[in-house]
Amino acid sequence: MTLALFFLCVGIFMFGLITWLSPMLAWFFSSFQKLGNETSAANATGLLSLDILIPAHNENESLPATLAAMKKLKHDGFTQPKLTVGLSNWSGAEAIKASELADQTIVINEPGKWRALIVLIENSKADWVALVDAGTVWPEDMLVQLKKHFKDPAVMGINPKYTELDSGFMQRLVWGLESHLKNIENLSGGPISLHGSTILYRRKELLEVITFLKGNDWWNDDVVVPLTLRKFNKGKKIIYAVNIPVVDLFPSSNISEMKRRKRLLFGNLQWVQTFFVGLLKTDAVLCSLALRRITRMLWAWAISFVCVGLILSQPNLAYVFAGVGVTLAVMPKGRRLYEAFLVSMMMPIYFVFHKSDLGKVSWK
Repeated sequence: MTLALFFLCVGIFMFGLITWLSPMLAWFFSSFQKLGNETSAANATGLLSLDILIPAHNENESLPATLAAMKKLKHDGFTQPKLTVGLSNWSGAEAIKASELADQTIVINEPGKWRALIVLIENSKADWVALVDAGTVWPEDMLVQLKKHFKDPAVMGINPKYTELDSGFMQRLVWGLESHLKNIENLSGGPISLHGSTILYRRKELLEVITFLKGNDWWNDDVVVPLTLRKFNKGKKIIYAVNIPVVDLFPSSNISEMKRRKRLLFGNLQWVQTFFVGLLKTDAVLCSLALRRITRMLWAWAISFVCVGLILSQPNLAYVFAGVGVTLAVMPKGRRLYEAFLVSMMMPIYFVFHKSDLGKVSWK
């Protein structure tokens, strides 16, 4: 019984870190730090400029939908937003659509999304830049709704809520919980793990971070960039706009879940090995926020600890859990969850040996 209690306590503690415990720790530690406020926002005057930057790699179907939607944006407080597309090659329907709908098209010979983003960001001269995945559409009045944040000098990044078109119940439940937790992280200066479908950055602060990071090829720019922004700008914040959803019209359901999860895992391990020890020593707020992202990689271990604890206390439950596992493995949608579970369980192995797999990580 003592061993069962141990496994249960470890699993429950891990779930706490994955959910509410980490952001609440960050909020507690942030009470000892001074964040910028919005008092100066009302005094900001003049129109801001915005460049919408879209790196595109084999996006023949999704790119036109995004460009067409961006043309309809209301932009009170901004000059006309500029649409810039970065193409990996100049051929096919993708290039034709980009040349028809975008204000500027750049062919980027550098391999990988990270290098494409660097080229697009350094090419921009705007006050703000939006990094947008092809296939994403915004509410027409999103810029108007976010106007006060754009005008606030203490805000250096904005991340709208992510939603998927025609998502199932479980997906909506997971993304709803994630949005709730990111909203709590707003209390401590904002999340350091953003969803990359749409992220808006003040270009001045972003350029400083890009200059610092550009020596490496990063796979999780939606973690590395906001984390470094928060590290370099202690008094500023990133806003998670929980009430303003952007929609992914083409979620990556056609991509192997195993391949996608490994790519995400390798990207996370990359920044964990580079940044986390330093955060542990110097910044309790960022360390707490990063801890939630790290324990999320181990979600399958948290489930396993709880299940083992329950089986040790009630052995007959082993048959129930085995039946659930087999069912998930053979069902089409359950198969994706099963593959995600396997990658999470293999995280400690990848943490030690993943360097041999780095060359296998691709853009798409």
